[in-house]
Amino acid sequence: MRDVFAAIAFHVDQLGFTLRQQFCPAMGILGHGDLTLWLAGAMASAAKPMPVGRTPEPGGWGRFVLEVGDLPGLVARLRGHNLHLKAIKAPPAKGRGPFDPIH
Repeated sequence: MRDVFAAIAFHVDQLGFTLRQQFCPAMGILGHGDLTLWLAGAMASAAKPMPVGRTPEPGGWGRFVLEVGDLPGLVARLRGHNLHLKAIKAPPAKGRGPFDPIH
């Protein structure tokens, strides 16, 4: 997204979302009931290219965040079902840098 400020204003003013956190110009986190929406701009980590080299672009490009208590365990279970996972990143943990890939 090109303008996080404008996107936040639109979602709040026109669609009834509430602003939960703001990290502009990189991103904003909004809420609407049980839904949490992350709006990520060009300075957010979501703007980085995927491992295959594709870069995000407005319209049609989507990523989502799934918050889980045991990410390594979930990854192991999914891989146990022969699922191919393209890009899984974990939040910082002791001894690891921010959002290191899980292999």
